[in-house]
Amino acid sequence: MLLRREFTFDAAHNLPSYHGKCENLHGHTYRMMVELSGTPDSEGMIADFVRVKEIVSAEVISKFDHAYINEIIPQPTAENIARYVFERLDTLLEGPKYRLNAVQVWETANSSVIFSREDFEKTKIAESINGVRAALFDFDLTLMDTSYSITDCTNMLADEFGLRHVTRDEMIKLIGLPILDTWVAIWGESRTEWLECYRRKFRVLEHSGFREFPDTRSAVGRLRSNGVLTGVVTNRHNGRGAVQECGLASMFDVIIGAEDVDNPKPHPEPLLKAMSLLGVGPEAAFYIGDTDIDMKTAKSANVTGIGVTTGNFGAEELISAGADIACANLDSVTDFILREIQ
Repeated sequence: MLLRREFTFDAAHNLPSYHGKCENLHGHTYRMMVELSGTPDSEGMIADFVRVKEIVSAEVISKFDHAYINEIIPQPTAENIARYVFERLDTLLEGPKYRLNAVQVWETANSSVIFSREDFEKTKIAESINGVRAALFDFDLTLMDTSYSITDCTNMLADEFGLRHVTRDEMIKLIGLPILDTWVAIWGESRTEWLECYRRKFRVLEHSGFREFPDTRSAVGRLRSNGVLTGVVTNRHNGRGAVQECGLASMFDVIIGAEDVDNPKPHPEPLLKAMSLLGVGPEAAFYIGDTDIDMKTAKSANVTGIGVTTGNFGAEELISAGADIACANLDSVTDFILREIQ
């Protein structure tokens, strides 16, 4: 049995890889249908229409409505929009007796495309065959040891506002959380004035104190030389700025920071956005990180999660959090990925 729910949204886009009128900026009132297949439960429902609406509205409509879709999908044809929506909703619209079956997008009243589960499965097979792969990395304590500089700068902020100092051992357990959540964990609250002060006085100093792990460049370089796309997905605000300050930006095809999404890790949105920009699906991606948050993010995005024990979490803890494998360093991570794709 099929369940269908329709939505509409207004959005602007242009098609930079198309030669014609649609190459120019223009807009549409899009109509979108989400179709589930399943069996009615004891209450006689395949799925609750209200819940379906909540999920689709939060994960898709809120981002597309009155937006410039090129900022989400580089070549936003109706075909690519339908695929993006399907991949974004696949794990979210799944229950014991139902799953997502198709997404249909109407660009005009008479023109639509359908991306089905069959298309989804064929896409995964094609990606496996053509060897397109992406390795996406967390930043703090995965690519760089940021614990010393973050601890020092946090204590400078504490001096500014009469707050208690934090030790590196305490800080290393919190790295990976959004900065405001970190302060709540340390001081019981966070304030806008603290954030403004930190960005103004200590952000540059923090960046200057980052310590690159000895195998960061060699590991990422080996992946790229073997045709693997690479990216950074971090909860750090101004993630691109941090990567650039370290001189690593040229080594990555995409960089997603907290400012680029509505929902930070462990929500799947940051990983899903990075994969969309790279044009790869979950089956073709790896996510490498040092925390339980990173591994939960990988699992929620249906991506192979690789834990690296360069932070506060050991191998067993990372596996328990959802990692498919845990490695001691980035060179070992690269060895694993290259074995997997050969």
